[in-house]
Amino acid sequence: NAKNGPDKLVDGAPVQCKYHKTANSSVGSCFKKIDGKQLYRYIDQNGSPMMVEVPKDQYEKAVEAMRKRIMKGEVPGVTNPDEATKIVRKGKLTYQQTKNLAKAGTIESLTYDAATGIVSCASIVGVSALVMFSITYWQHKDIKEASKVALHSGLQVFGPAFAGRILASQIARTGLPKALIPVTDQIAKLLGPKTVQRIINAFRA
Repeated sequence: NAKNGPDKLVDGAPVQCKYHKTANSSVGSCFKKIDGKQLYRYIDQNGSPMMVEVPKDQYEKAVEAMRKRIMKGEVPGVTNPDEATKIVRKGKLTYQQTKNLAKAGTIESLTYDAATGIVSCASIVGVSALVMFSITYWQHKDIKEASKVALHSGLQVFGPAFAGRILASQIARTGLPKALIPVTDQIAKLLGPKTVQRIINAFRA
């Protein structure tokens, strides 16, 4: 959350992510006017320019744009235009794919939600399967039976959790959550704070 801090770390290196409509816009957004001169504003703790990630289809033009900026003396501490290839990083998605990732119902967003859903739900499956395996084995002393019950239990838990994760992620990409906020706020006011708290406690339980 630091001002001009990195958007992510890649192998420990700070990286800015700039996915604008054009390569010039993506690179240009990394600069700001300081004392009447455009300067690269993303500098790491060592005083070196951070890498900036751009859409895959903008990479070549973005490198060229960065080269021109370096030649103008707009990147502090960098004088060699060839250093542009070390500053600009090629993203894994094109600009259009990135836009699709942010929309509900697209191949990109569904693929992403499925991939992250598998990771987040895997721990739930593991815990459920382990508990059921242990209980069944203690009762019957049969590894095959315990394994069968554990697998069945894990899949029963995984299915709804996985589907719910994807559905929630897809809904979050629409305007529905924001549109419902005024409605839920109004209902909360009508019910009163004590009733709302009871409902919340009931769901928590």
